[in-house]
Amino acid sequence: MAVTLQSTPPRFVRLAPRWTLGIATVLVSLVGLAAAQPPPVTIGLLLANTGFMSVIGQDATRGFELYLDKVSYRAGGRTLTVVKADTESKVDVGLTKIQRLVEQNHVDVVVGPELSPIALAIRDYIHRQGVPLVVPIAFSRDLTAPAKASPWVFASSRRRIKPISRWGRGSIRRRPTGSS
Repeated sequence: MAVTLQSTPPRFVRLAPRWTLGIATVLVSLVGLAAAQPPPVTIGLLLANTGFMSVIGQDATRGFELYLDKVSYRAGGRTLTVVKADTESKVDVGLTKIQRLVEQNHVDVVVGPELSPIALAIRDYIHRQGVPLVVPIAFSRDLTAPAKASPWVFASSRRRIKPISRWGRGSIRRRPTGSS
């Protein structure tokens, strides 16, 4: 009895290399996706390290870094990086530094400044660029007033001077002039 071999293999044997290649491609893609780290979130810290507001700026910077240390510079599964910029407690410097943070450092969000004049000066630029600005210290009603409201500006500090001044007037005794 003679055995004859087919000259062409069955269809599933012919397609096996393609299936293998397709399955391997899918597996490599899945492994690549699992191993890929999401890009870090870059935070621009726009506070005074020098100038008359340096004490407040330095304290705010230390507090911010203390919290980031506590969370191991991670949030939402992403690494946090910080780029610091010194406003020098000057409006023109603050505007220059915010432009550098956004255009050169490509920050995802900006925290600061501590001075209302600087916050007001950078507000329009931030609005045009579409970069979130969290203002933790500076307080000005003009920053978030309905006429100038921006979806990119978040003020977390609201100071109420009137209630404090009312309390002070009623609680502090005035000395007669000329007495020590």
